[in-house]
Amino acid sequence: MDNVLKKLFPQHTFQLAPVSPGASSKRFFRVSGSLPSLWKQSSLLLQSMEHKPESLTDYIEIQRVFESQSVPSPKIFYKNTEFNFLLIEDLGEQTLENLARGDRFSIRDFYFKAIDLLIRLQIIPGFVSPLAARRAFDYEKFTYEYQFHFREQLLKNYYQFELTQKEEKIFDDFHHKLAAELASQPRVFTHRDFQSSNLLYLYDRLHLVDFQDARWGLAQYDLVSLIEDVYVTLDESLKLELKKYYLGKTAQLDLYNPDLFDQIYDQALIQRKLHDAGAFVYTYKLFGNKKYLPYISNVISHALQTMRRYEAFGDAYDLLNRIMTYGDHR
Repeated sequence: MDNVLKKLFPQHTFQLAPVSPGASSKRFFRVSGSLPSLWKQSSLLLQSMEHKPESLTDYIEIQRVFESQSVPSPKIFYKNTEFNFLLIEDLGEQTLENLARGDRFSIRDFYFKAIDLLIRLQIIPGFVSPLAARRAFDYEKFTYEYQFHFREQLLKNYYQFELTQKEEKIFDDFHHKLAAELASQPRVFTHRDFQSSNLLYLYDRLHLVDFQDARWGLAQYDLVSLIEDVYVTLDESLKLELKKYYLGKTAQLDLYNPDLFDQIYDQALIQRKLHDAGAFVYTYKLFGNKKYLPYISNVISHALQTMRRYEAFGDAYDLLNRIMTYGDHR
């Protein structure tokens, strides 16, 4: 990318320093040096989307929506569709995840701020973002994630487990029940990865990043992503407090079916965790990044603990528990 910037901005000199992309397929570089004075920035973040070029235009569109709705997110200073990269505002690296691991801040206060930000997202009307409104967590999307992340990446590639026809039917029936229920819920604007690693704290507020996959989906999906985070384990008392706060703030907004809220929350948790486990396997397979593999056992255990509470998922629970136990002791 250094040569690309030299070609595009021959009158300026830049220094590039790699920044960890997390589990993303994007590449990031902190850009400093003699930046164009018009930008009035001492540093910027170069976000390269060469592995998924279509994400570039999606990111630009969703960022435009956030700007119009006063949702804090990095400003875009330069976009290049030839080389598929953006130069965006450098918000630092103080994520909610990092804050949660430290002792200097009251993590409770930050999570309430995150809930407030989530609600601001969920009340964005569909006409403001045609792109997000065209995409949805529908039955087809959940089925794709089940087939790709759960069946192919987790069971086949990670556990190397070949299902019998009977076992396939157990998981397929489980998926159908889960996906049909989740897809039938009222839909709101959904970030898709509303978790601690995608919330940056700067200027006394939280900012959203990694939002190019935003779509319409059930309200509990992003809430689960935040409260039942892979990277940060919250105390059960705080989880309950955050859910109560969210329910109190949204009681009159008609974002979900209140009679089914807890059940759909649990089912969204199960779907999300199984997706996460497969995504970690895929990140390793695609980029050789082993950082997220140790999370897999805990993620599956979390899904299993929740599945166990529902009689309709009993056969799938028994089978997945057996596969996980077998895989973890090979």
